[in-house]
Amino acid sequence: MIEKMKKVGILGSAPNKTQMLDSLRELGVLHLSEKASPESGVSDAFASLTRMQMVLSEYPEASGKTSEKAQGKGKGAGKSGKAALKNAGAVLSDEEFKKLHAEAVAAYERKKSLTDERTRLNLLLDSVSPWGDFNPADVSSLKEEGVELHFYRMGKSEYARLSEEKDISFIALKSVDKMETVAVLGSALDKSWPCIEFLLPEMGKGEIERKTAEIQTETEKCEAVLKNAAHYLSSYKAQIVKAKNALLYSSVSNTVKNDSGIIYLEGYVPEADTEAFKKVAKDNAWAYAICDVDKDDESVPTKVKYNKVTKIIEPLFDILGILPGYREQDVSLWFLIFFTIFTAMIIGDGAYGVIFLIVAIAMTIKFKKVNNAIFLVYVLSIATIVWGAITGTWFGTEAAMKIPILKALVIPNFANYPELFGVTATQQQNTIMKFSFTLGVIQISLGALLSIKKKVQEKNLSFVADIGWMIAIISMYLLSLFLVIGQKINIT
Repeated sequence: MIEKMKKVGILGSAPNKTQMLDSLRELGVLHLSEKASPESGVSDAFASLTRMQMVLSEYPEASGKTSEKAQGKGKGAGKSGKAALKNAGAVLSDEEFKKLHAEAVAAYERKKSLTDERTRLNLLLDSVSPWGDFNPADVSSLKEEGVELHFYRMGKSEYARLSEEKDISFIALKSVDKMETVAVLGSALDKSWPCIEFLLPEMGKGEIERKTAEIQTETEKCEAVLKNAAHYLSSYKAQIVKAKNALLYSSVSNTVKNDSGIIYLEGYVPEADTEAFKKVAKDNAWAYAICDVDKDDESVPTKVKYNKVTKIIEPLFDILGILPGYREQDVSLWFLIFFTIFTAMIIGDGAYGVIFLIVAIAMTIKFKKVNNAIFLVYVLSIATIVWGAITGTWFGTEAAMKIPILKALVIPNFANYPELFGVTATQQQNTIMKFSFTLGVIQISLGALLSIKKKVQEKNLSFVADIGWMIAIISMYLLSLFLVIGQKINIT
């Protein structure tokens, strides 16, 4: 059921702004009509926590899985590994977490910069490796002593031409990629020469490899910090909840309008909670106004109140992000019914339903309670078992029909193996199609009926169009039965 909302306006004094926000947060029934952006510092803190949570969740330590070394079985790693396991899942104090998070962020940022630097060095290594190991500093020292060198790569014909030039002194070097390489002494070659000058890198092959090894060592240190932080993922989850609350509080605080020392807030309160709101307003000496929402107000929030039956579909709605609009119909019960039937038909095998039922029982034993999600698994598994029973489908094997009790549960016209029940394959197929068509027309017609009911209550004459639409649906259903399975339509 969609709860009826009331629009409220609240007036208070600016000095009591914090007290007002704290009281409203504790009450927890006011939905603001609009929200301003939170403070940047609060947003940045929340973003930093969520980003690190995603980073750390990729580590095996986040799920309690550690290597032998991390578990203390590796030589020399016993104390740190055992301490990590001992603290796995622990929730740190705010001060301890602040220090841990700062170290993790620093390690993550340092690791990123080290990765970028290693990528640059690897590219540099690829370019200098063909030249062998040398130190560019040696060439620079020669230049200081008056010996200037310029390095070139050229084809064989250009090399032959260079060899004939008596005014140019050069040293032949090792060929690189099937091209001749030379070191020209003195001035650089004229630009008219068809060759490529090779500029010396900042470091040689040996120094690049040494720096790469240093980067690897430092990266491993950063990894160790991140792996340790991953053991405290539960602390991150707790801090993210606090940060999210701070984010919402900051947003609400910035939303409050201030005019000459008077603060003003607008929002919506469920009609059932108006008395609780009035009591808090009276206790805090707020001035307030409560009225019905306007018919053309499009920003009214939706609060769905589930009953004992429809509450089991709430987890699925949360996953799908489905929530009806304030002025729409609440179809929770109908959605649950049809979702259950369609799930059973799609899975279609009673044996799989039994497996799901065992999983639900195991979850109940483990958590020592039946929450909405587990109860939904119970419903879906039982529905699957029922469908599998009436169709005679158990692991998709015909041998299951040799068991008398399983065979006795089958409805012949729905049987997956119709020949065992004296039913033709065509009869069985037509029955399943008729059942599916009927489910479809019931579902669509139900939507039309709900719309008609709502519009009649609102004295909206467009309900006539919905009646016409429902008649058209039923007509198409009957025509489909005639065209697809050959069922005759009785006009009289």
